[in-house]
Amino acid sequence: MALQPALDFIDRVRRDSAFRKAAYAASLDHKFAEWLKESGYVFHPGEIWDAFRSMLLKCRDEEAADEVKELRVWYTLLAGESENESSCGGCSKKGSCSGSCS
Repeated sequence: MALQPALDFIDRVRRDSAFRKAAYAASLDHKFAEWLKESGYVFHPGEIWDAFRSMLLKCRDEEAADEVKELRVWYTLLAGESENESSCGGCSKKGSCSGSCS
Protein backbone atom coordinates (compact mmCIF):
# COMPACT_ATOMS: atom_id res chain seq x y z
CA MET A 1 0.00 0.00 0.00
CA ALA A 2 1.44 3.36 -1.02
CA LEU A 3 1.05 5.93 1.73
CA GLN A 4 2.81 8.79 -0.03
CA PRO A 5 -0.28 10.43 -1.61
CA ALA A 6 -2.06 10.38 1.77
CA LEU A 7 1.02 11.74 3.56
CA ASP A 8 1.36 14.47 0.92
CA PHE A 9 -2.29 15.40 1.37
CA ILE A 10 -1.93 15.68 5.16
CA ASP A 11 1.23 17.75 4.78
CA ARG A 12 -0.51 20.15 2.42
CA VAL A 13 -3.47 20.47 4.79
CA ARG A 14 -1.03 21.35 7.57
CA ARG A 15 0.65 24.21 5.71
CA ASP A 16 -1.84 25.57 3.14
CA SER A 17 -4.78 27.51 4.59
CA ALA A 18 -6.33 28.17 1.16
CA PHE A 19 -6.33 24.43 0.51
CA ARG A 20 -8.07 23.82 3.86
CA LYS A 21 -10.69 26.45 3.02
CA ALA A 22 -11.34 24.74 -0.32
CA ALA A 23 -11.78 21.46 1.55
CA TYR A 24 -14.34 23.07 3.86
CA ALA A 25 -16.26 24.47 0.90
CA ALA A 26 -16.29 21.09 -0.85
CA SER A 27 -17.50 19.41 2.33
CA LEU A 28 -20.34 21.90 2.73
CA ASP A 29 -21.45 21.06 -0.81
CA HIS A 30 -21.15 17.33 -0.04
CA LYS A 31 -18.47 17.03 -2.74
CA PHE A 32 -15.39 16.36 -0.64
CA ALA A 33 -14.47 13.08 -2.37
CA GLU A 34 -14.73 14.68 -5.82
CA TRP A 35 -12.72 17.70 -4.70
CA LEU A 36 -10.03 15.43 -3.28
CA LYS A 37 -9.63 13.62 -6.61
CA GLU A 38 -9.68 16.89 -8.55
CA SER A 39 -6.92 18.14 -6.27
CA GLY A 40 -4.75 15.23 -7.39
CA TYR A 41 -4.90 13.13 -4.24
CA VAL A 42 -5.99 9.54 -4.77
CA PHE A 43 -5.74 7.06 -1.93
CA HIS A 44 -7.84 4.30 -0.37
CA PRO A 45 -9.54 5.01 2.95
CA GLY A 46 -7.19 2.62 4.73
CA GLU A 47 -4.18 4.52 3.39
CA ILE A 48 -5.18 7.83 4.97
CA TRP A 49 -5.65 6.18 8.35
CA ASP A 50 -2.31 4.38 8.01
CA ALA A 51 -0.73 7.74 7.13
CA PHE A 52 -2.16 9.32 10.28
CA ARG A 53 -0.89 6.39 12.39
CA SER A 54 2.54 6.64 10.76
CA MET A 55 2.70 10.34 11.53
CA LEU A 56 1.69 9.72 15.14
CA LEU A 57 4.50 7.21 15.55
CA LYS A 58 7.00 9.80 14.35
CA CYS A 59 5.86 12.57 16.69
CA ARG A 60 8.59 13.75 19.02
CA ASP A 61 6.34 15.30 21.64
CA GLU A 62 2.74 15.54 22.83
CA GLU A 63 2.16 18.83 21.01
CA ALA A 64 3.04 17.30 17.64
CA ALA A 65 0.85 14.26 18.40
CA ASP A 66 -2.05 16.54 19.31
CA GLU A 67 -1.73 18.31 15.95
CA VAL A 68 -1.92 14.99 14.08
CA LYS A 69 -4.91 13.89 16.15
CA GLU A 70 -6.61 17.20 15.39
CA LEU A 71 -6.01 16.74 11.67
CA ARG A 72 -7.41 13.21 11.89
CA VAL A 73 -10.62 14.55 13.45
CA TRP A 74 -10.75 17.31 10.80
CA TYR A 75 -10.48 14.72 8.03
CA THR A 76 -13.13 12.51 9.67
CA LEU A 77 -15.58 15.40 9.75
CA LEU A 78 -14.95 16.61 6.21
CA ALA A 79 -14.72 13.21 4.53
CA GLY A 80 -17.68 11.84 6.44
CA GLU A 81 -15.85 8.64 7.33
CA SER A 82 -13.95 7.34 10.28
CA GLU A 83 -11.10 4.97 10.76
CA ASN A 84 -13.38 2.25 12.08
CA GLU A 85 -15.76 2.50 9.12
CA SER A 86 -13.22 2.46 6.31
CA SER A 87 -13.16 -0.29 3.77
CA CYS A 88 -12.79 -0.44 0.04
CA GLY A 89 -16.53 -0.82 -0.39
CA GLY A 90 -16.04 -4.14 -2.13
CA CYS A 91 -16.15 -6.32 0.94
CA SER A 92 -17.71 -6.75 4.33
CA LYS A 93 -14.47 -6.42 6.29
CA LYS A 94 -15.21 -2.88 7.47
CA GLY A 95 -12.13 -1.37 9.06
CA SER A 96 -9.85 -4.30 8.34
CA CYS A 97 -9.45 -4.68 4.58
CA SER A 98 -7.65 -1.33 4.08
CA GLY A 99 -8.75 -1.37 0.46
CA SER A 100 -6.64 -4.41 -0.32
CA CYS A 101 -9.42 -6.73 -1.43
CA SER A 102 -10.75 -6.90 -4.94
